[in-house]
Amino acid sequence: MARTGQKLTKMPEVEKIVWHDAVAHVGWASAEQNYSPAVCTSVGLVVNETKTSLTVCGTWGGDHNNLETNARITIPKDWIMSRKKVKL
Repeated sequence: MARTGQKLTKMPEVEKIVWHDAVAHVGWASAEQNYSPAVCTSVGLVVNETKTSLTVCGTWGGDHNNLETNARITIPKDWIMSRKKVKL
């Protein structure tokens, strides 16, 4: 798995992550109203993975000596519905 500052020797593996996200609502509403989490899809380079979370970036660059990343999101693994490697 590639990390910021790591040497980039080949094209990193990209993944498609489908996950649930929390949704916030503002304003008065009936307590009986039904709410659901959002289903989101993120496609990007996995830059960090722990036992409990996955960090994906949507933009990466730099040279072969230093990988730089931008537009990162950390998703709790409990929220992930599916993950699949994607070929570019």
